[in-house]
Amino acid sequence: MESYDKVFSDRDVILGGHDRGARICHRLAVDYAHASEGEHAWSAKHKLRGLVMLDIAPTLVQWQAFSDPRAVTAYFHWPFLASPLAADMIEAYGGDKWTRSGLERITGSNPEGAARAKADRAWEVYESVFRKRSTIEGSCSDYASGATAEPKMQEDDQKHGRRIEVPTLVMWSLARLGKMMGDVGSSWKPWVKEGVPLKAVGCGDDVGHYLPEEATDVVNRAIHGFLDQVI
Repeated sequence: MESYDKVFSDRDVILGGHDRGARICHRLAVDYAHASEGEHAWSAKHKLRGLVMLDIAPTLVQWQAFSDPRAVTAYFHWPFLASPLAADMIEAYGGDKWTRSGLERITGSNPEGAARAKADRAWEVYESVFRKRSTIEGSCSDYASGATAEPKMQEDDQKHGRRIEVPTLVMWSLARLGKMMGDVGSSWKPWVKEGVPLKAVGCGDDVGHYLPEEATDVVNRAIHGFLDQVI
């Protein structure tokens, strides 16, 4: 079998992700644009053509929004999961019960969208995985990093003008993230280099956080249109 480097070297790349995956894509896009010589080997082997991020605001902006009591109440799992007691408390409560309650809370009220999110026993799979202590600990560690290392990195990005430098598509739930953050598309403007295309699409119809499942047709059309423009 050919090595990864041989198969994928010198390929054009579109980065895309939802939630945590989108935050990773954001980090990679900034690192790609501002890697110094010898850093980030993938930057030298690939050409980044575009970036797609679903249902997130910049991590630093999200934390800043929690000065609003309504925001921190709606998204209480952010500070909770970052706390040192979270894993023990979730395990005591039941990781499967915690997962089910979280899914119910952030899925939208659109019946068809909710049904797609639950299709093929998807929620049961999530619940089974979160019965494991290792999964709970990993999830909590992820949020702890998002509360400590990442905000400082993004503060430094803004201070030194390190921004996304490829065409970017952002999409979000108007009923969930949009209700808390307002115009999520505008929140991304300071994070994208001036003059670089930024397309912002808010998803209505009461769909929730799980845009790929709940708003499949809208997401597909937007991404295909975006790809037609950047490829």
